[in-house]
Parts: sequence; C-alpha cells; structure tokens
Amino acid sequence: MLTSDKSIVGSVRLIESCYSIGVASAPIVTVYQGAFTPNHVYTPTDVSDVIEHARLRGIRVIPEIDTPGHTYSWHKAMPELITVCWANGKPHQAIYGTQGEMEIFNPIEPRVYSTMDSLLREVKSRFPSNFIHLGMDEVYDKCW
Repeated sequence: MLTSDKSIVGSVRLIESCYSIGVASAPIVTVYQGAFTPNHVYTPTDVSDVIEHARLRGIRVIPEIDTPGHTYSWHKAMPELITVCWANGKPHQAIYGTQGEMEIFNPIEPRVYSTMDSLLREVKSRFPSNFIHLGMDEVYDKCW
C-alpha cells in the first residue's frame, strides 16, 4: 500500500501513506512535508527490492494510491488539491472523521488531474504490474 491517509511516501515519486513514497513533479522538500520524516519514505531501491523479493516468491506487487479520499497527507504538501469542507456556514469543518475537512481531493481543481497523471506515470514506470488500486472509498461527498 502506497497510501493510507497520514503521510506521503517519498522519493520513489509516488504519494501518501504511513509507509511512504514522493512525486516526480514536486520538489523533494514538498514531498517530505507529507511524510512523518524524510526517513519515512520508500526509496527507489526499497521499491525495487520489494518487487524483486515478491517476484522470487511468485507474488505480484500491486501498488495502491488511496484517492479521492484518504488524502490528508496531500494536504500537508499540496493543500491546493484538497476540498475545503463546510458545515454550518464555516470552512474546514471535520464533519466526517477527525481529518474529514482536509482529506478529499477537489474535483474541480485542474492540478489534481495533472498531479495524478504525473503520479500514475511514475507508478507505471516503477511497477511491472498491469494493475493499480486507486481506493475510491469513504469519500464524504457533502464536501463537494
């Protein structure tokens, strides 16, 4: 799993998780803003090692990038990509979970699509699998 809501997974140039990777188009300093620390990222070597370890055991590694919800760490690195949730006439309201106000992509922000395009191209270049998991669950659509 490359994503899980709380930190960006860093220098492989992917995004978002308690496990960690990064985005090719984003400066490393920006990517690390979404990780717990610069040490909490998978390096390209780490990813290659996991893929090879799995391959030798007949296991396919399928990357997962949780979207459009569970993107709290993206808010840390690229807040402009995240929807501002309103409740009772006030912005940034946690109306769904503790980070609900800062964890859903903004579908009308064009940079969401260009960032995801860059990210998916990077993932495709790093993983031999023809599959990817994009999450697509637990989105509080009232924020939209």
